[in-house]
Amino acid sequence: MLLVRRCFRQSGVENPIVLLTSAELGLCFLRMGEDSKAPLVIVTEVSLPQMDGYEMLRRIKSDPRLVSVPVLVLTTERPDLERASQFTDVHFIRKPGLDGIPALVDTIINGWVSRR
Repeated sequence: MLLVRRCFRQSGVENPIVLLTSAELGLCFLRMGEDSKAPLVIVTEVSLPQMDGYEMLRRIKSDPRLVSVPVLVLTTERPDLERASQFTDVHFIRKPGLDGIPALVDTIINGWVSRR
């Protein structure tokens, strides 16, 4: 988690970067946000404690304030395309090892953050 934050900072991202340890915490944090300040991008995983990533996606995409926010889902497995197809603006990315984190952060910044 600290490596991810450091990579974003080293890439010049000054926006708040919030790292949370469960889907429930993530959803609570997202619900607390102001209507005018939706996140630029949400990065999550398929495999989460207490709730799977698909349920988290369903809850994020059912929130009118978050429906258009791109969600990047890290996974070590092939995504369930049937479940994933019900969501818009959701992208699955193979979860890298620690040495691949800087490249992943660059992909997120160049592919999604810089577009918004």
